[in-house]
Formats: sequence, structure tokens, C-alpha cells
Amino acid sequence: MTHEEFVEKMATRKPLQGAELEKLLEELKFTPLLDDDDDLTKRNLRNGYAPINYVKFFGPARAQLSCGSCWAFSTAGAIEGNLGKKAGAPVGYLSTQQLVDCNTDNGGCSGGTSFKSYPYVKANGLILETAYPYQAKVGTCQYSTSKVNARITDFVYCSNYVSDPAKKCSVDKAYALLQKGPASVGIDASAPGFGSYKVGVFTAACANDNHAVILAGLGTDPTYGDYWIVRNSWGLTFGEAGYIKVKINPANKNSCFVDNELFVPVV
Repeated sequence: MTHEEFVEKMATRKPLQGAELEKLLEELKFTPLLDDDDDLTKRNLRNGYAPINYVKFFGPARAQLSCGSCWAFSTAGAIEGNLGKKAGAPVGYLSTQQLVDCNTDNGGCSGGTSFKSYPYVKANGLILETAYPYQAKVGTCQYSTSKVNARITDFVYCSNYVSDPAKKCSVDKAYALLQKGPASVGIDASAPGFGSYKVGVFTAACANDNHAVILAGLGTDPTYGDYWIVRNSWGLTFGEAGYIKVKINPANKNSCFVDNELFVPVV
């Protein structure tokens, strides 16, 4: 594909903003990480950021293929990672196809936002991938209550798309949220070199919050400093076995949007 075709097909996250986001957050009663709740980060920052790595709590990176379903992989994957953290080992894949077929508030393979899948997941739960396999296309909803294996009770979040300053994100607050577990986040998949990324710390200039991924940790590089460990949904051939290291840099659109908006599912 040309770069334009690639972006149109794969950069399909459509983040909610403003009144629509705040109304839904109020209805769902999700828990914001407020500035006054940030004591953990303030304590840790006296000695810098300690590394966090949740990769071992996930199975191998998955591939959304030619379907613009990054939003579904970000939602299901963040829940998988938190279930794995709670169990101490990977617990298996949750059905992204269930979200593609059944979460009609999103656009199936035409893109969407993970946030619009949260009300569905909170109300219905998710089925295992083995019972509802991924097809990379929209099909008829096969949801069955009897097959549900995972439920969530809440999402803890910060977002720069809300008006309340106390609920907005920063690197410190993103780090505090990451202490709780893997997070659903956005990134700029149209940034120069993102699609061809193989190894190292990604530092390209970013401009668009257009791809849903999972924040899975924080590490430090001797040359580039601290970086986020991000799990993509383009299979094992992308980057470092499906992961990309993104330099923590608030000046670069909140670290290429990784610490611009975070949702950590409570399982």
C-alpha cells in the first residue's frame, strides 16, 4: 500500500472529545485519577521512574490484519493484560470479533474508539477468542451470556480530552496509572517510520491520535532516556515481536499520544 492507503486502512482510531466524552464518563461512573490521588507517583519520582514491564502477562502479539479494528484489540488486550497481571501469567485471548460484530456503537472494520466499546464490555463481558474466533471482517453477532469469561467493574483513567484540569494526563499521572496495570491508549500510526519500525526507541514527530494500542510498561535507554513499551496489533513481524518503544517526551504530542489518554480496566 502507499502511505496514504496504509493510513486510511490502519489509522482508524476516532477518539471521543469534549461534551460527548464527559457525558459518557459521567454515565459510566468510571474513576478518574485525580491530581490529589497521585501520591504514588510523587513518591516514586524522588528517585526517577522505576521500570515496569507487563509483557510477560500477555500472549504473543496479535494481528488485526486488513480490518480497521485496532479499537477492539486495544480494549480486549488491555483487559487481557490486567487479567494476566492478576493471575501472574497470560490467561488467553479475549474475543475481538465479539466487539467487531456486537459493539454497534463502533464502526467494525471501518474504525472506532476503544472508549465506545467500554459500555458494551461493562454490560456484557467478553468471550474467549477460542469460542468466538477473529475473522477480520464484520459478521453477525454471536454473543451468548453462557460463554462469557471476563468482566470488568471499572476503568481508572486520565484524559486530555476532558475539560477538568484535575482529570487531565501528564507523564507522572500516566506512570501512576501504569502502576495499576496495562492501559488502553492511542498513538500516531501515520508518523514517519511508524509502519516500518523494527527496533530501538521511536522518536519521530507525531501529529494525529489515530491508532489504538496498549501501554504495557516503561523502560530506560542509555541514549534516549525513558520510553513507553507499547503493544501493537499488527502481529509479531511488527517492531520488536509486536511491540514498539516510544520515547517519553511531553513536547512530542504527549509522547506521540501514548500519555495523552489512558484507561486501565479494573478486573
